[in-house]
Amino acid sequence: MTGETSSTEGHYLPTGEFVTRQPVRAYELSANGRLGPGNLLRYCELAANLASTAAGFGPRWYLERGAGWVIFRQTIEFGAGIGNGDTLELKTWVQRFTRVSSVRNYHLTNAATGATVARASTTWAYVDRASQTPRRIPEEFAHMPQSPRPSLITRPEWENTSAHLLNSTHVEWWARGYEADTLKHVNNCVYADWLHEAVRLSSEVWADTKPHLLSPLLPRRFSMHYQRSARPGDRISITTTPKAVGRRGMVLDHAITLRDDPATPLLTATTWYVYAMQ
Repeated sequence: MTGETSSTEGHYLPTGEFVTRQPVRAYELSANGRLGPGNLLRYCELAANLASTAAGFGPRWYLERGAGWVIFRQTIEFGAGIGNGDTLELKTWVQRFTRVSSVRNYHLTNAATGATVARASTTWAYVDRASQTPRRIPEEFAHMPQSPRPSLITRPEWENTSAHLLNSTHVEWWARGYEADTLKHVNNCVYADWLHEAVRLSSEVWADTKPHLLSPLLPRRFSMHYQRSARPGDRISITTTPKAVGRRGMVLDHAITLRDDPATPLLTATTWYVYAMQ
């Protein structure tokens, strides 16, 4: 069963992948004129929602059953930049289901050139909307189209150099109300915004002793593990620790915690960045 959806929203391919095209909006761009990590993840989430609806599982279906999906972990790798006036082709597919979760993959390309903009893989947990606890996936989902192929490509890590040359940094702020989604917790895409901003602020600190870090850092890969939900009003602390620093870029470990409970992380992550060419 694939359900019905208009041609502007997308459709399923015979291979089990759902495909849709979406124009990039000017207000979504970062200062460098490109879509940032958070907004690329938002397009992945949009593709997942459209694919679920096209398969017969739309917003009303979930509301009537008091259920929904939350992200447990995800990895996104960034490729070619994309900006104002461009169109994204979003392809997504379920790789597999377990008792209470699913793995969904994504491949985002520039519709005009075919260049890969991002690849991603996400583990979603099926939960009760009220309690946020896992629920067994209904038998109906056996009818959702699937494809066994992965989306991410195995790649060598950046050249590693001792990371002790740079100290960990700490950034503090609070979760805003407008960052929450309908499940009343901070949306998973917002964490990518937080991490990206923490890296920008950290590079300004590190540049005091390593001036080349004033060169813009371009994200190449985010790997995030969500462990607890932040809610509006929570005071947040982000610790960023250099794991490897080389001539091409750096690998960073992050921990996002409540400021008053630093021992219990909301999210742990590893990000890969490269130095932008000047």
